[in-house]
Amino acid sequence: MEQKNSGKFTRSAFVNSYLALT
Repeated sequence: MEQKNSGKFTRSAFVNSYLALT
């Protein structure tokens, strides 16, 4: 499993959520 990839995905999802809120 790639922990680094998971971290990046979570960050991207967080940004997407923020953009969706605005």
